[in-house]
Amino acid sequence: MVHTRSLSSVLLVFTSVALAGPPLTPQSVLDSCSSVGAKATLERLYNDQPQWDALLAGIATGTPAWLEVATTLHVVSDAGSSEQLGSAVGEALEHRPANVLALAIPNFLLEVVCGAPADDPRFDSYELSMAAIERREAKLRATHKHSLAALRDACMSELEKAKGDVARFYEHET
Repeated sequence: MVHTRSLSSVLLVFTSVALAGPPLTPQSVLDSCSSVGAKATLERLYNDQPQWDALLAGIATGTPAWLEVATTLHVVSDAGSSEQLGSAVGEALEHRPANVLALAIPNFLLEVVCGAPADDPRFDSYELSMAAIERREAKLRATHKHSLAALRDACMSELEKAKGDVARFYEHET
């Protein structure tokens, strides 16, 4: 009996791994965009929650390859997916703000990327939202590339406005 249970457990694990497919990479997403189109790729990913979460987490790293994915998919995105892509790019400010400013801002609105974190359960309180904004500001302050100074300063200004938006949303007195 014990042998049968352990065999069943092993089969379940192998089945789960097989169904999950290969890990999502920037190149696999871009290859899919090339072969079936960006819109079809976006729809497939958006309708597969684990894949969509993996995509957003990848974009949030702020690596050039993931920001290229964000830009490619943003062009064909609609309201819901567009907002989430913008939020992930905003989160990337916490990791690689220079990449975000140089590679994503031309394609995403500054107000979106440098705005308050929204519609994400990880930032569902005044404290969590403000902590995210402060992490983003700290990383931006450490960005000294002269060619990005104007964008950095504009983003900092948007983040300051976002603090007020968060305070009003949570009815928090400052």
